[in-house]
Amino acid sequence: MEKKSIVLAVALFIIGGLTGAVVDRFAVVPHTGTEVSLSAAESLLESVTHGRAKAEKVFPGPGGLTGIEVTLEGHPTIAFATADGKYLVAGPVLNTQGTDEAHAAMLKLGLIPKPTSPATMAAKAAHTDSFVLGTSGPEMIAFIDPDCIFCHKFYEQAKPLIDAGKLRVRYVVVAFLKKSSGPKAAAILAAKDPAMALMENENSFNVGTEEGGFSLLKILAQPPLAQ
Repeated sequence: MEKKSIVLAVALFIIGGLTGAVVDRFAVVPHTGTEVSLSAAESLLESVTHGRAKAEKVFPGPGGLTGIEVTLEGHPTIAFATADGKYLVAGPVLNTQGTDEAHAAMLKLGLIPKPTSPATMAAKAAHTDSFVLGTSGPEMIAFIDPDCIFCHKFYEQAKPLIDAGKLRVRYVVVAFLKKSSGPKAAAILAAKDPAMALMENENSFNVGTEEGGFSLLKILAQPPLAQ
């Protein structure tokens, strides 16, 4: 009887100890601030990126993560480190509402500009270097890169509506894709007739190489379209 009591006592002690360990291991620990120091973040980035990225500052992140303001090859971005400082989380970090915490942090820290409302963008586009194709119908504003394949597809889909008098498109020519985009955009806007220049670019667009196909000299030599 005494041996049974001793065995039972030992068993309860072991079970109690294991239970306590399990509870302690999986207890929810509230986030109390930045868990990873700047120096630890620098070491983590050095290890992961082989010196290509630099940690500028750290801040409390969501879910116990530590946010890191990073400069990667001259460009600012955001990453997160786990509390133990062993793992780097790069890219979107979505919460239960579907909000990207990394993008929100970049906005808060001023690393990227705040989005402009459609109404403000439309008002600015109306007063910038732009031109309209079409004479009747509702007006749509389109930002177009001369070397953009998706811009080209939009142009092709909008043209029948423009020709039918059902749509007007105000084109704002921009350059963001390729080195050739800038000279082409500038040439289109500087042409005697920018609308004709854009049509030349799109009618000769090379879908295979995704390159606008206009000839600069030919466009500049063309007379304006008759009004």
